[in-house]
Amino acid sequence: MPPTLYLIDGHALAYRMYFALTAVGGSQRWQTSKGEPTAGIYGFARELLRILENEKPEYMAVAFDVGKTFRDKMFPEYKGTREKMPDDLRPQIKRIREMVDAFNIPRLEMEGFEADDVLGSVARIAAEQGLGVKIITGDRDLLQLVNKRTTVYLAGDNQSYIRDDHQRQILADVANIRDRLAKIAPKAEETDAAYRLHSNLLRMWAEV
Repeated sequence: MPPTLYLIDGHALAYRMYFALTAVGGSQRWQTSKGEPTAGIYGFARELLRILENEKPEYMAVAFDVGKTFRDKMFPEYKGTREKMPDDLRPQIKRIREMVDAFNIPRLEMEGFEADDVLGSVARIAAEQGLGVKIITGDRDLLQLVNKRTTVYLAGDNQSYIRDDHQRQILADVANIRDRLAKIAPKAEETDAAYRLHSNLLRMWAEV
């Protein structure tokens, strides 16, 4: 087995851990005695320590978003329908960055690009140089990076996706996608066109 580079999607992992821990009892449960919120910090730290102690990675880096990207310039409504970051999670990202620095783990950040853009580029370069890659995230979009050398672990699902697993998941999604698209495209012809487009894209990903 080649040495493995572990890449953590900082914002996505913080989000996943925050919502998993606050789903029961709310965010008020996760505070210091002075009222500082800690759910995202605690969840991120727990996952980071699990990786360090159980998997003992040879190489590791954490990627973070740094603000608006080139997509926002191209399409101002980009992510316009996505819920904003909870107010009590925002200051925790700063603490998580400080935690990563305290562990002396490299932070990957690039103005104008999202963390998953950076992760995808670094993963490709590392694989081309003969390394294995394991991406830890809470974002299912990163499953498109799965290939012969790259595994994606979805925190919260507690599942690692390898190439064969990802192919089966994609082909299952193709079978179910028409019903989901029907809720978005009210006209039958729009649904059929969207179905063909998404099905072709998903099958292309499955063959990567």
